[in-house]
Amino acid sequence: MAGITTSISQSSGNADLVAAAADEMHTTISEISKNTKIAEDISLKALDKTMESNKEMDEFSKTADAIEKTAETIKEISEMTNLLALNATIEASRAGAAGKGFSVVANEIKELSKQTEEATVQIKKHIAHVHQTSSKANHSMKEVTEILLQTQKIISSISIALQEQTSATREISVNIENLSTMLIEINENVGESSQVSNQISQDIGLVNHASENISSSSSKLDKNLLELKDMSVQLKRIVDKFIVN
Repeated sequence: MAGITTSISQSSGNADLVAAAADEMHTTISEISKNTKIAEDISLKALDKTMESNKEMDEFSKTADAIEKTAETIKEISEMTNLLALNATIEASRAGAAGKGFSVVANEIKELSKQTEEATVQIKKHIAHVHQTSSKANHSMKEVTEILLQTQKIISSISIALQEQTSATREISVNIENLSTMLIEINENVGESSQVSNQISQDIGLVNHASENISSSSSKLDKNLLELKDMSVQLKRIVDKFIVN
């Protein structure tokens, strides 16, 4: 009888330890859940900003196209002006001394036309560079958007895993409470220990089952956290590359 009482005391102490561990785990899970919510909010804001930047880059690209068209129009006008200046020079030459002054003006117009044409060529080169940079930026933005979307999925998976672990720890707490109650009853009435011991075995089985659920959920959580870390590394690499460009 004394041995049974000692075993009961040991079991009660172990139950208290498991209950304390479950409470601590519940606190940790709550903290992780809180941080996950913060990460989710930040990720959503970053995704919104990225979408906004994509729209701005599209508008920037359209503006560059408009400038390129304007430069092309200026080039055409310059070519026409150059042709008119050439015709004016020919006519001034035919007029002899009377057209000498006009010939000088025509040559100046021709020179200005040439400079305008050279300037439009430079503008087109700059526009081409802008298009190239815009294209790279758009590509980087798409990569960032994709990573943020994957990050959202991982965060959702983490949230589900946390919910599963929370449920499992609650189940452990309930079963430990039942177990403690049964141990108290055994201690009060050892004569009925056989029936109560069966109930204890069932409760311990439930505790073990809940513990297995926690282990499984923890594995999922670890996997999701590793995936989230990988996504963060990829995102930093893309952002760094974009800054360098």
